[in-house]
Formats: sequence, C-alpha cells, structure tokens
Amino acid sequence: MRLIVKCKSCAATLWKSLKQFLVSFLSGLRRQKGGPPSPPLPKASPPRRKLASVAQLVSKCQTDPLTEGHLVFSDKAIALADRCPFQHVEQTAEVLHKLSIAAGLMRGGLHRGKTPHNFWHECIGLPVTFFLSDTQEHKYGEDYDAIHDGMVVRGRHHVTLGSGNNPATCMSIYWTICEDCQAIIITRCGVHGRTYHS
Repeated sequence: MRLIVKCKSCAATLWKSLKQFLVSFLSGLRRQKGGPPSPPLPKASPPRRKLASVAQLVSKCQTDPLTEGHLVFSDKAIALADRCPFQHVEQTAEVLHKLSIAAGLMRGGLHRGKTPHNFWHECIGLPVTFFLSDTQEHKYGEDYDAIHDGMVVRGRHHVTLGSGNNPATCMSIYWTICEDCQAIIITRCGVHGRTYHS
C-alpha cells in the first residue's frame, strides 16, 4: 500500500516538473521563431479599490450599469451623502447592492405573493424597517421627503447601519418604491433625520 502511495506521489511530482519544462521550452521556441512571447500566467485578481467615502460610493452608483436605473438618488440623498462622515463605507455599499438586486426582482414581479418581511428580510437579506415612527411621520416628515419626477415622495422603508448619535459610526438609508419607473428612490443617505430623540 505504501509503495502505491509513493508511486502516485512520484508520478504527480514528475508530471508537474514535465509541465513546467514544456511551458518554458515552448516559450523559448516561440521567441526563437520571432513569435509573441507566451502570456504570463494569470495572477490573483487585484484587490478592488476601497471607496473612501459615502459620497464617492453614491457617485459611483449613479453611473454603474449594475445599479443605474435600479437606484435613483434624490438631490437630498446626494447632498446628505456628500457630507456624510460614515467610516464603514463597505457596509453602505452592501446595502445599496442589495437594494439594486431588490429593484431588479421587483421589476420581474418576484416580490408578489411574499410578505414584505419575507421579501426584504429573507430573500434580500436586509433588516428593513417599513414605517416611520409617529413622531417622524407627523412632526419631522419633511426630513424624509424628497422630490422625484417633480413630486414629493416620502421614504419610509429604511436601514440603519451602526448605532448611536455619532455620524462617523452610524448612518441610515431611506427609500420608497416608484411604481411608474419601477426603481427604488433613495430619499436619504447619510445622517439620521430628526426623531423623538432629536
């Protein structure tokens, strides 16, 4: 049994050495014949460039083919993102990516027959809050309003990232769904609007 294992190991080592020899031999032949040099062996993919800010992320989303048309950022959301100091931009990117997926699924009608909780929490994987508090709705409603296609819309669905009152470690994204253009309209993307705590 040990002899078989040893033979297999030797055969694998020989095969690896033979492959390396053939690659270098064929590369040398190509160079002698004046042909193009062999392409280098593929390396690990380079790490994605880290986004420095929420503003940079929102700007990217507005031109990215994967999110363009699925996510529409209101002027208010863009202005809030421009001055948002939230440090965990990768968390924001993950939420916006999931929102884009949700918009695509809703366009295909794949949310029909599901409860909001089932669609957002289980299918999309976002811990969405579906309503504003009474104070947010009635006292500070304009904080959650934005203009879309010349009309005032209110973002009630929202996700909060982090916790507390420090905008560097806590932010929120509010949105509504436009039935006409079948897109998710981001009404806020940055610091919280006013609440009963404010």
